[in-house]
Amino acid sequence: MKRTLLLIATICLFPCVSVAQDWWEDDFADYPPITLELNAWVSQLEGTIQWGREGTAGSEIDFVEDTGIDSTGVGPYIRLNIGMAENWDLRVSVWHANYEGSQSLASPISFGGITFNSGVETITDFSMSAYYVLLGYKFIDGEQLDFTVLGGGGAYRATMEMANATGAIAEETSIVGIPLLGIEMTVSLSDTLLLRTQVIGMSLSVSDANGEVVDAEAAFIWTFYEGLYLTAGYKVFQADVEFENSIQNITNRGDFSIQGPFFGLGLVF
Repeated sequence: MKRTLLLIATICLFPCVSVAQDWWEDDFADYPPITLELNAWVSQLEGTIQWGREGTAGSEIDFVEDTGIDSTGVGPYIRLNIGMAENWDLRVSVWHANYEGSQSLASPISFGGITFNSGVETITDFSMSAYYVLLGYKFIDGEQLDFTVLGGGGAYRATMEMANATGAIAEETSIVGIPLLGIEMTVSLSDTLLLRTQVIGMSLSVSDANGEVVDAEAAFIWTFYEGLYLTAGYKVFQADVEFENSIQNITNRGDFSIQGPFFGLGLVF
C-alpha cells in the first residue's frame, strides 16, 4: 500500500517522462469551460475498522480475515470541471464503492451493540462514498506542463451492516466532513495523449478526531475525437483516522485502503 502511494506521489512531483514535440492543438491547449468525466472504478478493500465502545473484545474488525470481504467492487467515479476566471476552475467529484463478504466467524465480533458468535455464517456489507468540492488555481500554465493547486472540502459516508443466520443484525453509518488540499499535474506525451496526476488529502489532530486521509491517482487521457476523450488510470484512497464520542464512550476508528484501476469517457462542452 505505502509503495503504491509513493509511486503515485513520485509521478506527481517528478514527472520524468519523454514529452512529444507539440502540445495539444490550439483548441485543447487551455482547460475547456466544462469537462464531464464518467469513470468506472474497479477496486478492492483491505484494512480494519471499529465501531463501538473502546476496549470491547472483538470490536476491531479486519475486513478480509474477520468478515471474508475479498471481492472486487465496481463503482462510479465522476469528475466535473467548470472553468471560471483565467487560471481558475471549480471541481466537483463523486465516487462510490461497495463490498460484500460471507463466512463462518472464527471468533466473536462485537458490532453495533451486538455480539456475533463464532461458528455462525455471517454476511457483511460495507459501502463508502466520497464527495469533493475543490477550487483549482493553475500555478504553472506551460506548453508541455500544467501544475494546479487545489483547495476545498470533502465529505465521506461509510456504512456497514452485519447479519447472521440466527437473526442477529446490526448497521452503523458514519458521515465526516474535512478540509482538503492538493495538487494536480498534467504532462503532454503527444498531440492527443496526456498524463494526469492528482493527490488530495488532509492530516487532522483535534480534541475528538485525529488521523489522515489521502486520495491519489494517475491517469492517461487520450483525445480520440474533438470533444471526446478516454481515460485509463489507477486510484488509491487511504484512511487512517479515529473519532471519539466521550459522552457515550464510543470510538470510530478506521485504517483501511480502497484501490484499483479506473476507466472512462470524458466529454468537453
